[in-house]
Amino acid sequence: MSSIAGQVPARALTEAERAALDFVLSVNDPRVMPLREQAGAARVVWECTCGCATINFEVDRAAGRPAIGLCSAAIQTYRRLPYEINEFCELLLFLEDGWLSSLELVWYQTVIATFPRPDEFEPPQLRC
Repeated sequence: MSSIAGQVPARALTEAERAALDFVLSVNDPRVMPLREQAGAARVVWECTCGCATINFEVDRAAGRPAIGLCSAAIQTYRRLPYEINEFCELLLFLEDGWLSSLELVWYQTVIATFPRPDEFEPPQLRC
């Protein structure tokens, strides 16, 4: 859940954010198609205050349709080996009522301030 403290004026995704979002949306499942449409209209409206790369989205709902049949924590992946133990992280894509909501970078030992390159992750998997 986002807090007011992390709110930012709506802005375009950075190159690293766009690459991470496109990567998690590369899952081969037709239920993801509406999310890919939404991604083109997604804007960042919140940044995590802990210093990690986690962001929340605002999506122009006129530019797409909601995804049906996916749970809130829809897609997940984790950093593949080899990595330093303090660099292990996961990516989770969250939805709200079928709309892109948040791309969370879960870190465990050291805050990771920028989304790692997609080729550093295992293939993303649907959680539901």
